[in-house]
Amino acid sequence: MQIDNQVSGILSDWGEIALDSFLRDGPIKDIPIFGTLLKVIQGSKALRDFFFIRKVCEFVRNAPAIEPNRRQQFREKLETDRSFAERTATHLAVVLDRLDELEKSALLAKIFGAYIEGILDQQMMKRLASALDRTLLDDIIALKKFMKEEYPLNSETFYGLEGVGLASAYHSITRPLEPHDVHGQIGEMHFIISPTAVRLIEIVFR
Repeated sequence: MQIDNQVSGILSDWGEIALDSFLRDGPIKDIPIFGTLLKVIQGSKALRDFFFIRKVCEFVRNAPAIEPNRRQQFREKLETDRSFAERTATHLAVVLDRLDELEKSALLAKIFGAYIEGILDQQMMKRLASALDRTLLDDIIALKKFMKEEYPLNSETFYGLEGVGLASAYHSITRPLEPHDVHGQIGEMHFIISPTAVRLIEIVFR
């Protein structure tokens, strides 16, 4: 996205003021990684466009309240392991930059919050962040309605989920259902929702 110097400066100033406010007053103000994230934004022209700044603000605004002991443990890990802090901040910046819809930033905040709380390990956090990035937001919402409200899944949504590895067709002869499987039917086609997709919905809509 090309932005002239004057507009870029205005957006940068607005973004830094907004972020400073959220970092200072928000529920995750004591976690220093967000200061590192701000530095990543300031230091990279590729990340300084208006949409990215809005995504970061949305992410910070929707960060969940985190149990104080968990927050302190995570803070200490960031302060004592510089490499971990930089990798985590960079990963967050890259994922936020890739998100194609502003609303996904709020969902990413839920994923990262669950990671800080110890509900998710690092591998699962990254797996869910990747799934969020690759999946159409409308498909995520439709999957949530299917799982939580028993709203039927249509074929278009199924193929969208299948295309990113979050759902698959199955045949009972070759693959019997397990008790924990989340499954459904569209016409004569039976399908299974992947464990990653199930976990994604549990975390971002909990």
